[in-house]
Amino acid sequence: MTYTTKQDVLDQMGVERVGQIRGDKMIEFSSLLDKIDPAVAKEIITQIPEFTRSALDVFAGLVRTQNESNDAAVAACHDAYRTIIDTLSRQVEDQEIPFEQKRFYLEKMMEAADKMSRKDSENKEYFWKVVGACAAGVAVVVTGVLAVMGIRQAEVNS
Repeated sequence: MTYTTKQDVLDQMGVERVGQIRGDKMIEFSSLLDKIDPAVAKEIITQIPEFTRSALDVFAGLVRTQNESNDAAVAACHDAYRTIIDTLSRQVEDQEIPFEQKRFYLEKMMEAADKMSRKDSENKEYFWKVVGACAAGVAVVVTGVLAVMGIRQAEVNS
């Protein structure tokens, strides 16, 4: 089936106005492009409020979701290390414990602090991987939309 009018496309997507095409509806619209008359697709894209901004909103939402999930995991990890450091710190303060044992506890505290630092570095690396993957996904969708429109327009012009 080819959608030959803007209203056909809107009906298929379950929206009343082009301005309602955002987020997940952008992805749905992209998947319909090969079935939409090129002139209708161009008309709709020019009416979508800031087409690029919508794609960037999807990107930002993906990054935000991943960040929130990752932040919770990192916070839990840091809390565990802080608990270990706090426990060892109390042991070091105990006057009854010999110096060698205190030195052992101090070394373990430093190991825990080093692990926290490594976790922070891993977190930053993970963040940039997520940003890169999400950016690539958005670029693929936008490129795909433009490519399909170009192909369809070439078919119509032939």
